[in-house]
Formats: sequence, C-alpha cells, structure tokens
Amino acid sequence: MIHSDLKILRYFTVLAETLSFTSAAAKLQISQPALSLALQRLEEQLGVALVTRTNRAAALTPSGQAYARGAREVLALVAQVERNVIAIASGVQGFCRIGFVQSASFDLLPDLLPCLQRELPGIRFQMAALSSFEQLYKLDEGELDLGLVRQSTFAADTLVFALVHRQRMVAALPRTHAHAQDASVRLSALRFDRFVTTDARILAACNAAGFHPTAALEAFEVPTILSFVGAGMGVALLPESCRRFADPSVCLVKLEDASEHLELPLYLAFRARERDGAVKRVVRAAREFAASRQA
Repeated sequence: MIHSDLKILRYFTVLAETLSFTSAAAKLQISQPALSLALQRLEEQLGVALVTRTNRAAALTPSGQAYARGAREVLALVAQVERNVIAIASGVQGFCRIGFVQSASFDLLPDLLPCLQRELPGIRFQMAALSSFEQLYKLDEGELDLGLVRQSTFAADTLVFALVHRQRMVAALPRTHAHAQDASVRLSALRFDRFVTTDARILAACNAAGFHPTAALEAFEVPTILSFVGAGMGVALLPESCRRFADPSVCLVKLEDASEHLELPLYLAFRARERDGAVKRVVRAAREFAASRQA
C-alpha cells in the first residue's frame, strides 16, 4: 500500500536537510504543527519511526535516512519527467520519422540532415528510403511525419507540399556510347538505345522528344542503374546529382531538351494539421534551410 504523496516527500526531504522542524516549516511556508502532524501520520501509516525528536533538533533514524534518499530520488525523477513533458510539448525534444526518395540522398539530404541535427539536438530522426507514393500513403496514415517526394499531388487535402529543391535530369551513357564524350545531347539521339528503367517521368520525356523508349530491364535504385549502364546494358535518365557517384565506366551528359519532364523537383510533404511540436519545428527548419539554398 502506498502511503506517501509528493507533498509529504517534499516535506520530509526539507526536514532531512535542516534537521529542524522550525526551519523546515519556515522553508516550506507551513506551520510547525502542520509539519509535525504530517510526519506523525506518515510514521503511523508506515509503522516505523523516521525521526527522533528533541526540544532543539531532529535526527533521522536508519529508516528515516533510507526514506530521505528514496524521497530525493523520486522528486528528482518527477522533476525530470515534468521537464521532458514541457520540452516535448514545446518541440524542444521529440521524434521525427522522415521518408525520402533515394535520389534525395544524393543532393539535398546530405546537407539537410546535419543542419537539422545541429539546430534541433533534442529531436531524434528515423529515416526511411521510400517511393513518393509510399511516403504519401504513410504520411496520410500517420506512419511518417515528413516526406521528401517528387510529386506534389495527393488524392486527399490532408497534406501540404513545399518545393525545397530542383535539378535537371541527365543522360547516363556507357563510356563506349557514341555520345558519351559530347558536352550535351538531344534526347531524341537516344531513340534507338535500350533504356535501363522507364518510369512515368522518363516515358513522358521520351514521348515529348518524339519516341517511345525501349526498356532493356527495370531497375529502381540509382547505384544499380549506374552499374547496369556501366556494364553496357543500356542508357538511363538520372538526376544530375548522381554525377558525384558515377564511376569511370559511365558518362553523364547534359540534355539539350527544354522539356518540363526533365526537371526534377523535390517537395517537402507534411500534414496540414500537424500537432506534434517537434515535427512542426523540423518542418520550419527544413523550409528555412531550403530557402537559404535557393537564395
């Protein structure tokens, strides 16, 4: 059975510090008889003596010393819990789950994540590489907090999209390709090549250039696509930021086409009615970071 509450714990720790009912009562801003009565009731409930009393001072019994140590620990724990709750409510501490398309790990994410960790040291991040569709679904279901996606539309009006980055696509060609050493190339010049992966954006870009691409195979991870291109299995259209990861067997050539389908925007997606203070702070910091890069 629990006999103690936080008030009596505080009373007893102050008495243990002062070893004087008069001083303890003054520090607690209560009357001395009220303090004595509270202690008497506690001792009766516990069935043990905690304090020996004299006219001038009080001394803790061994049981009283043990009770004082425990009381200090409990009060310290309660204080820490309250600080944590306040920090979480204000967004100073918390947890944020971020999804991202894999290509974002080649451009925005390597700079954004360290910035968030510096500015928001009390927030822990969980990262997950997912397709744009998977991220939007998980955001709507409450399984993600933020997403870095390529599309800015969703069936429901529960999500907000903020443009945070934009880059062009380039042609990834085997080093032996006829246009591998060119400074730039028209997309139509690749009409007779086989493509490694043909997603909706690539299909639209090729159609705008006047042809339908022939798919050699379907690969989705950028390192895998680069490897297949380097092995001569086909060509690909990839984000320009992949340039830093391409090995000597692959040449990344600029595309001359002005097609909007070759523009690769990256959006920060988040819930319109987000309540979590930490997530709100992450959204604000991410948007400020993106704005500073675009300035």
